[in-house]
Amino acid sequence: MIADKRWVKNLPPREKYLSFASQCGDYFEAELEQRYASSTGCAGQALKENNPTYYDSEKRKKPDHSLSSTQREVTDHVNSILSVPIYPDNDQSRPPIGVLNLDSPKNISNTKFDTGQAQTFAMKYAGIIGDVIS
Repeated sequence: MIADKRWVKNLPPREKYLSFASQCGDYFEAELEQRYASSTGCAGQALKENNPTYYDSEKRKKPDHSLSSTQREVTDHVNSILSVPIYPDNDQSRPPIGVLNLDSPKNISNTKFDTGQAQTFAMKYAGIIGDVIS
């Protein structure tokens, strides 16, 4: 997902939002059309907090109210997510330009997105992406 800023005529940029730039796997068209504001969902939280973030549906106590009803509906089948910021030229002192988002219908007990090993691997891959797209 690539971060961009929402522009309003005659006003400075507001908050960043994320939209799909590339994907691998089976996604519904409605999923790919979504934009996520910073702090919205797992990817938005990773962008805003500038840290890898994971989601575990097994531990979710209540619906994520930061998501719109459409976003909740199109991602209802997702049970685990790992979101990692992508930095320009893999320079973590600069603001993220996007988020590498790994999601699965499998539970986190299967995907292991909450483990240091999975997060380290994703951060390395996000670093390569940051080097390539900068």
